[in-house]
Amino acid sequence: MNRLVKSLAVAGLMLHLQSPSAAPVGVPAKAVQNYLAPCFTAGNGVNCEVSGVARVGENLILANDKKMPRPGGPAMFTMALDDHRIVGTPSYLEGTVLLKADKFEGLTTTLDGKYVIAITAFNNPSNDALNTLLYWPVSEPKNAKVISVSTGTQVTNSQSLRAKINEAVGSSYYQIEAISTSPGDRLLIGIRKHGKESKQAKFSFLLLSISCSINE
Repeated sequence: MNRLVKSLAVAGLMLHLQSPSAAPVGVPAKAVQNYLAPCFTAGNGVNCEVSGVARVGENLILANDKKMPRPGGPAMFTMALDDHRIVGTPSYLEGTVLLKADKFEGLTTTLDGKYVIAITAFNNPSNDALNTLLYWPVSEPKNAKVISVSTGTQVTNSQSLRAKINEAVGSSYYQIEAISTSPGDRLLIGIRKHGKESKQAKFSFLLLSISCSINE
């Protein structure tokens, strides 16, 4: 495969993504635990459809697939843990970059626990807000930065990644559903479905494995 992205220097940090590879996974995934939490105040009429979760200390950071009830708030929030149980009410993360990105589908932390990485669905090439890969120091969501920045519109985005992902997936339409980090400086991106276009896409379990490192 050709290299996915050139190395990027942003705010004193460098996130380096290279060599995408895709392969089907033969072992079926299994849910190990299910839990319901009060992620918004009752009566707001808003569905909380968590699409990503990452643990940072004694808190969970959660990404919601839908807009949250607070006007102008991003669909990203934290909830406290008490003896491994979710307690309290949500606290929304602040930050312009988090607010402008839309339809978050994956959330993870680097293995050293210093940074959070999030990704949107990438399922509509004409909507910049849906095409964003970003990261921030765990305690500084206001300082979130977009990876592989594309400009020219009002929404800073990662549209420049699309051509490389197209090549790795083998189709021009796909929907990203998850993201994770793994040993060996790898970033794993989960593809839920892909195809020529949305109506012709087939559901799948496809993983992209990408070399990834952050150097201060």
